[in-house]
Amino acid sequence: MIIIGHRGCIYELENTLKSFKKALEIGANGIEVDTQKTLDDKIIISHDSNLKRVFGIDLNIREKEYKEISNLSSIDKILTLEECLEFVHDENCFIDIEIKNPTDFPYVLKIVSNFKYKNLIISSFFHKEIFEFKKYYPEISFAYLYSHVPKNLNEYLIEVQFLKPNINFLVNEYKKISKNVITWVVNEEKDIELVKNFDLFGVITDFPDKFKNVDFNNHYLFYFSKTIVKEESFLNENLVKISLLNTLSNFIIEEIKLDNDILKIDKDYPFIWKEGEKIILRIDKFYLYQKLIFKIKEFGLFELELKDIVMLLTQ
Repeated sequence: MIIIGHRGCIYELENTLKSFKKALEIGANGIEVDTQKTLDDKIIISHDSNLKRVFGIDLNIREKEYKEISNLSSIDKILTLEECLEFVHDENCFIDIEIKNPTDFPYVLKIVSNFKYKNLIISSFFHKEIFEFKKYYPEISFAYLYSHVPKNLNEYLIEVQFLKPNINFLVNEYKKISKNVITWVVNEEKDIELVKNFDLFGVITDFPDKFKNVDFNNHYLFYFSKTIVKEESFLNENLVKISLLNTLSNFIIEEIKLDNDILKIDKDYPFIWKEGEKIILRIDKFYLYQKLIFKIKEFGLFELELKDIVMLLTQ
């Protein structure tokens, strides 16, 4: 499960670079941001259409050109969507871009499509617009955002890749499709305890640091973490290189796959992975929600999500 900082985090001014950096620093694997369009069609990062609540400036973004906004705040720079995407690209982290106004879809999607960053989703309460625009951008993952319990979750999931229910509407039915669910906003201890019972793709929170020591009962991930040799592993936006040291006992690895593709390593399958022996996993051009699948004779088949492994590498 990935931890997504809500507008960054509570400890800095929301939707600013400081807030995003702080969120990642204290345990987030990604950020959630909001978009607004200026009068001259520039997309900037802001939850409200007016800057007064956050920046103390009574100015409507949608009624002003970008040049009138860009240098207004002495507190923190107001980011463009392009600048935000540059940041997550450099940090190789997940981003959830919420579109706050239905007329902004074509402008946001054009920027995202041209940027070609894969570790993201587009979400919105405007389901009609998502349904229409996803036809033209099949390379982008979309999410329905809502605060209710849908009559049929499977029908929702046919239309989009992810569902984003409010935490107050996270019911047991979501357990069947949990890997396609991101819930918000998970701040209270009771809600953190609740999501422990769901194997969710992610949670959105104002307090990423509250999740640092939360046990989500993934025993395979726990044992896998004990085999990682961090100083010999490597991560950037195009490559994950994982050095693994067998600290347990000899066992037979029949196959390692990334989704449906067999992962090539410097051994021929099947092979005996001996105690004290290292193997290197190299994954090019990865997506965070891919699954690393191990087929081991002694243990059977088990899956780890790449996003969880990336989290282990960056902790």
